[in-house]
This record gives sequence, C-alpha cells and structure tokens, in this order.
Amino acid sequence: MRRSRAATYFRSGVLLVVNHGGDSDSTGAICGNLLGTHLGAGAIDADLLTCLEGRDVIEQIADDLHHVLAGSRRPLQ
Repeated sequence: MRRSRAATYFRSGVLLVVNHGGDSDSTGAICGNLLGTHLGAGAIDADLLTCLEGRDVIEQIADDLHHVLAGSRRPLQ
C-alpha cells in the first residue's frame, strides 16, 4: 500500500511532484499554482523567484485577478 504524502512547504511540494515521473512539467505547474494559492506568495522561496522569467508580468496578472475577484476593480471590457 502506497502512503500518501502532503506538502507543507512550497519547495518540497513542487519537488515531490516534478520528480514523480510522467508528465512532470504539467503536474509541477499545477502543483505550483495550487500551493502558491493555498500558502500565499510569501511561501515561495526567494531563490525560485529571482530566476523566474516574466516575473513582473506574472505578478501584475495575479494582482489584477485578485482585485477583480475581490470586487475592488472591474474587469476590462
């Protein structure tokens, strides 16, 4: 019987998923999105963010999405 493992830290969760075999890039992306949402941006290790390509665009999209969903900004028409 296989034991289930759960991640409590961003890095360990993403590493666990991308090293499982199979379609690791897709599952890593999904896992990173879910853990980032659940744990918050502060849980993402700084060294992972420094080399993130397009970081400024990603952060702007995340901020815009948050404001739209929180009701503090209307979506673009």
